[in-house]
Amino acid sequence: MLASGCASESPTVGPASPTAPDPGARLTSDEPAGTASPVPAGYKARVRDGETLYCRTVTPLGTRFAQQVCMTVAQYEDLERRDANMQQDLSRQQKSIDAPP
Repeated sequence: MLASGCASESPTVGPASPTAPDPGARLTSDEPAGTASPVPAGYKARVRDGETLYCRTVTPLGTRFAQQVCMTVAQYEDLERRDANMQQDLSRQQKSIDAPP
């Protein structure tokens, strides 16, 4: 049996991520009161050094060890924007393939 993985996975999954947990950083589990942005599904809001982060637990392919991946609100919005652009590109490509000559 042959197994394959997706090469387009987010680069923030690796342990060398710029938002990898800093052992000396202060981390709390609740978002500060008064913030209006809702937490995306599958993520938990964390506050580290006064900055709101969206964190989720992932298990990379080939390992049983879960990792916590955190990103800033701006990084999450950029990820969402890139995902939306990729979906639009794929949709356009599919339409051009399905169109009669």
